[in-house]
Amino acid sequence: VLTMATLMEFAASGLEREGGSRAMASGLPTVTTPPVLHWGSAGRKALDASGKRAVKLLVIATKGSGTRALDMAVKYEGLRKEGVLLLEELSMRGSSLSHEKLLDGSVCSLWGRPEDGGLLILSLSTAISSWRGHGVAAALMAGITAERVLVLDELPLRNCAIDVDLDDDWESDCSLIRKLPTDAELQRLASVGADAQDLVSRCPLLESGVVVEGLAAAALTALHVRSLPAVLYVGLSKEAPGQVARAHVHEDPAYPLAALLRVEMARAGLGAAVKKAAAADVLAPSAELGNLYL
Repeated sequence: VLTMATLMEFAASGLEREGGSRAMASGLPTVTTPPVLHWGSAGRKALDASGKRAVKLLVIATKGSGTRALDMAVKYEGLRKEGVLLLEELSMRGSSLSHEKLLDGSVCSLWGRPEDGGLLILSLSTAISSWRGHGVAAALMAGITAERVLVLDELPLRNCAIDVDLDDDWESDCSLIRKLPTDAELQRLASVGADAQDLVSRCPLLESGVVVEGLAAAALTALHVRSLPAVLYVGLSKEAPGQVARAHVHEDPAYPLAALLRVEMARAGLGAAVKKAAAADVLAPSAELGNLYL
């Protein structure tokens, strides 16, 4: 029986072959150097005896709703840049090492909290294709040992057959978010129990037939194969990938993604890292959502 992750891995491997063939046929230079995690001085100090970074919660956020949710939900205080993800295709683009929004910047950075070591964040500056994503996922798994992993991604509504009516679903709080857990995460939830009424539990599962691509698919596949508890949270955006939904706050999936991330960090015992949102960020009159944001 083919599992969800097996199907995604098969599709991604096909994309990898197709991507390489296209590059060769078009005469474009192919990417040959595998992705590398480069640890800075702060990151090297946090490595264990095996040379890996052990954390309670690893959060991988792609550019767009994912990185903006990080910026809304995670405190800057106590964060240290532990390393960077080196990608050959980005080496010629240049980058700014200083940015007013640390977790929504222009560098593929690894951020951690040295005082407790429980939170590690990979904030990606660019979209990563599925055929490249497997190399990135392998580099992450080789250098990091995480008890749980969250992947925050964005999916344009125009690319999937999901009908979202914000007027009718306004009180659901998660109408613009979908989740896809690994089998190990489902087993973990079954063993610890979960409140069916809390925000995380109420988040709908990703509909069957919706295709997730890029690093999100590759990372979830790698985590599933390794039997690691992980959840992919997908923000459904009306805008083009990476653009901000400016028309109405309640159309921007970054806000409910941030609310879910706050809950997940608190559950992992990382409440000290949670940033409380401003009153203007409240989406709906829901008491629970209001408390999460305020």
